[in-house]
Amino acid sequence: MARLAALIALLLAAAAAVASCGGDDISPDSVAEAAANTLGARTAHATIRATVENDALPAPVRMTGDGDVDFRHKLTQLRMRAAIPGTDQQFQIDEILEGEGLVMYMSSPQLAAQLPGGKDWVKIDLVKTSKQLGIDLSALPQGSQSDPMATLRYLKSVSDVEKVGDEELDGVPTTHYKATIDVRRYVKLVPQERRAAARRSVDRLVELMGGKSTIPVEVWVDENELVRRQTMEMDTKVPSAGVMHMRMEFDFSDFGKDVDVGVPDDSDTVDATELAGAGG
Repeated sequence: MARLAALIALLLAAAAAVASCGGDDISPDSVAEAAANTLGARTAHATIRATVENDALPAPVRMTGDGDVDFRHKLTQLRMRAAIPGTDQQFQIDEILEGEGLVMYMSSPQLAAQLPGGKDWVKIDLVKTSKQLGIDLSALPQGSQSDPMATLRYLKSVSDVEKVGDEELDGVPTTHYKATIDVRRYVKLVPQERRAAARRSVDRLVELMGGKSTIPVEVWVDENELVRRQTMEMDTKVPSAGVMHMRMEFDFSDFGKDVDVGVPDDSDTVDATELAGAGG
């Protein structure tokens, strides 16, 4: 059980990646609307690059991966790959995120031997685990930070938008912006009846971010007002593990393509919510 807990903690940590135009100030609506358009695009392919650094890790965890996002049904399926810190071993993890990242399913060869009854998937309810940190994810406009849908929702609370310039990404013309996500603006994005819970969760989130309420972000928007790339960096205090620094980069393409994302059956799943929550 201890080995399983350690593996889950490692995988969770890893899962959670130009021409100048003079820095013109731009309305935040230009980025927020691009995020809304992307979330309304039915589906997309996502490519992810992420780095997680923490004093408890012998080296940074660098991950790459890709998968499909079903915006209509709020499902994301990803396959991530990374080196295990301090070793020459590689691990692969398949993730399925349900409900905008509020429930995570993970499958990995490193976990397979630890799961009972030949089961393949570990399920973690991130709403329940986050409540142990004093945060109610269900009261906020975003869920897991490893979910491309959730990161797009971050953009609905941007401010201080600045145009960097025009650039091409994989042959697609885009406009590059720098902006700031103000997590305190989250409260205005939720219905009135949820604002008190959202305010408490945001206050706790700011505390875990070392008192900072803003996150730097960069966004590339194409001619169809769709987000083609988003990068963000943030520091978060993790109980029992200190400060975790994360950098995430998401690329979006193939909007509207047919995708097939499904949730594992309960008979093939081990619910590790309490085990994951015990590790913070």
